[in-house]
Amino acid sequence: MIILDASDLKPFGGQLRPAVEHIAISPNGRLLALSGPSRPFELWNLQAAERWPPYADVHYCAGPVAFHPTKPVCFPPNLYALLAINTETRRMTESKDAVSDPAFAPDGEAFVSRNNVNGGVELRCYRWRARGPLKRNWSRLLKRFARGLPTEWAVSLRVSPTGDTLAILEGTYLRGRSRFTHLRAWRMRDGEPLAVVEVPPGTHESVAFSADGAHIVTRAAARVVIRKARTLEIVREVKLGRASPAAVAFHPDGRHFAALVGPAVHLYDASTWAHAKTFEWGVGKLRCIAFSPDGALAAAGSDKGQVVVWDVDL
Repeated sequence: MIILDASDLKPFGGQLRPAVEHIAISPNGRLLALSGPSRPFELWNLQAAERWPPYADVHYCAGPVAFHPTKPVCFPPNLYALLAINTETRRMTESKDAVSDPAFAPDGEAFVSRNNVNGGVELRCYRWRARGPLKRNWSRLLKRFARGLPTEWAVSLRVSPTGDTLAILEGTYLRGRSRFTHLRAWRMRDGEPLAVVEVPPGTHESVAFSADGAHIVTRAAARVVIRKARTLEIVREVKLGRASPAAVAFHPDGRHFAALVGPAVHLYDASTWAHAKTFEWGVGKLRCIAFSPDGALAAAGSDKGQVVVWDVDL
């Protein structure tokens, strides 16, 4: 277990918010990427517990950070274009396409992003290319506004591990807060809608797929809600006491499920949904969690800007 101190920030816009809101581990388990609304994007070498030099052109952005599933590429959150860092050469390139918050298919060949367009919000599925313009597979208008765009439309995207289903959690973003209202399931291949449901008040941003792609988990007030991925029918609700979970994630083995509550990681058996283990390290209130693709490592970021990385022993 190691603890990385990522709290030494310079104020952005007069505010200092060290909280780590998004985190990801590279496919080979050697790099850790993290970001947050008012903190810089960072890359860490996990083997040496060292931070890479910063990338000056990366804007502060609330969006998630992502690694390409099969290639040595990291995608930092950015406001106006898709940035790509080759983690072997450390060189960063910028796509001219307007792309936000990419959600990749498991083979890395395609990804989906949301785009603000005149009068609404559009989903776009692209074919990934390291060079040249991105090829668009399909696009669908998600939300149309009668009089322009009065408020930001909050969208959280996830692609199932099987690559066939896209989950979309959507709502409004106003005065610094997101209010999610609907969960949608779409077919990844062609962008055709499969199902839509209203979500309970207090539903938060995190969306997680089970390892087999059969279930979707969302988090709401003091509980997580498990649904069938394609129909969005509720299968189970798991209560987590009085506190609301900050994030949820499935272990790649498919047999375990993690929920962050306060300063602790709670691990559940995904077959019975019974509580199995609790981890706590005293680094503050935990905000995000990620497992390495092989399931050997896990990392969680806190509101104090610290990140704990540990070997997963199930």
